[in-house]
Amino acid sequence: MSEATPRRVSLAEAREARIHRPEVAAAYEQARLRYELAEAIRAHGHRAVTFVRDKKQVASALADVVEPGDLVIALGAGDINASARELLVILEGERST
Repeated sequence: MSEATPRRVSLAEAREARIHRPEVAAAYEQARLRYELAEAIRAHGHRAVTFVRDKKQVASALADVVEPGDLVIALGAGDINASARELLVILEGERST
């Protein structure tokens, strides 16, 4: 099952969406702010920053870079714990093979 790539929207479309569909504009704004945060962290010297647009892909993105002995701390509100649990399942599966 492949996941669809989100369509990029222009600023004009986002403004239009804000008028007609505020939930679309709010989601766009949140994604933009998260991306800008990642870029700001990278600009301050942290080169290993990765922006993962789809939160369903967070665990697999982490599994690609986590090495034995690394400490992963998941902080946040909401369902970030689901990603942490999924990462643990992935890593335990790799260890057992």
